[in-house]
Amino acid sequence: MEHRKLWRTGVFFALIYFIEGLVTALFGLSFLYLTGMGINPASLSVIIFIALIPLFFKPFVGVVTDKFTLGRLGRRKPWLLIGIVVQAAGFFGLSLIHPSEGLGLYMLTMCFAVAALVLYDTCVDGLALDLLTPDEYGGIQSWMTSGRYLAVLIAPPLATGLASNISWPAAFVALGVLSLLPVPVVLAVKEPPRGAEARQQFLLPVLRKALAAPGIFICVLGFLTMLATSGTEEIWLGYLRNEVGVPLGIVGWFGSIFGVGVILGAIAGARVYKAMGRIASNYVTIALIALSTVTLVTASEAVTAIIAAITFGLGMGMLHVTVFSLGMTLRVVGAEATSFGLFSVFLVTGTVVAMTVSPWLAGHIGYSWTFVVNGLFGCLGGLMVWILRIREAREGGLHVSAGRQPSSGGRRRRRSGKETPAR
Repeated sequence: MEHRKLWRTGVFFALIYFIEGLVTALFGLSFLYLTGMGINPASLSVIIFIALIPLFFKPFVGVVTDKFTLGRLGRRKPWLLIGIVVQAAGFFGLSLIHPSEGLGLYMLTMCFAVAALVLYDTCVDGLALDLLTPDEYGGIQSWMTSGRYLAVLIAPPLATGLASNISWPAAFVALGVLSLLPVPVVLAVKEPPRGAEARQQFLLPVLRKALAAPGIFICVLGFLTMLATSGTEEIWLGYLRNEVGVPLGIVGWFGSIFGVGVILGAIAGARVYKAMGRIASNYVTIALIALSTVTLVTASEAVTAIIAAITFGLGMGMLHVTVFSLGMTLRVVGAEATSFGLFSVFLVTGTVVAMTVSPWLAGHIGYSWTFVVNGLFGCLGGLMVWILRIREAREGGLHVSAGRQPSSGGRRRRRSGKETPAR
């Protein structure tokens, strides 16, 4: 893809992932909103878990969006538009609900917004696989990650500012309006024509590819790296506040430093992915996860806490590029959204387990040992990378991104050594 076109494509995906970041920010904002109204934090953990349930249905949403088209706008665009509009409606709905009178309805509306995210996120993943070649996966993941974390940086101060000066309903309305930003861009995007494979492939070919080697090692790598980082992301600001002693008025700035680190890590990750290859680049990710564990455990004052925030952010940004790009290579032609949706189940499972277990561990063995446990999960992810490298060396390259088996001529070319193995 030519540079100018790739730039426009990157902006498109960054904008979609920006509104996805609004939903990510909603969980932290809801925690502030509901605890400020005197609702027990223990009740909020149940609400958050229920609201996350739609994420587990991404493969099935992928099947529907891969096989069925609505109207004449294209294969993915109608589903994208529905998801975006429904997310905005969810934010508008939250502005009408008073949690003290309808906490259950508030929870269902959050779940509604997450379900909308699942719909358009699954579609946009499929669209990325429709439009891009494997060499472009790292670059586009960099755009996606930057867009998501830009929203995570912008949404909290915007929403809390509106809440303190006007009201929380005004904050939710603003987030709903921001959710509609991609609509004109989605209408303008041109999709590739739908191939015959879209009518033939189903969930079974995707399962066969993801659950057999090397696909299963890629999925487990995604699970372990999310297990290593998501729990730490949830508790590390509490660690700085409660253990390091960073004042409450300042601790939020460390979240911003972390967000900047994520964006820088995503930008660097695209270059590392291109330079080192889709498998070896994950060694850098694992190294940064291990380094961030060390810096968090040894953080004892503001300066070391800043170093920890930057290092952890870089590791998270790198992870979203190298690991997610490797997951994109599990693509099955005709079932693109389903393919990445199944990989996403491993990511979501790691995230939910980490967000449930890490606070419990912090309360029983302390923050530092919790960081060490999470870091060990990252090292296990390194074992998966090592296994993939061993398989790559034995097989002369891991051909995990092709949707079809190569022709006999292609096999002869590989035996003759004329095809360069993937790194």
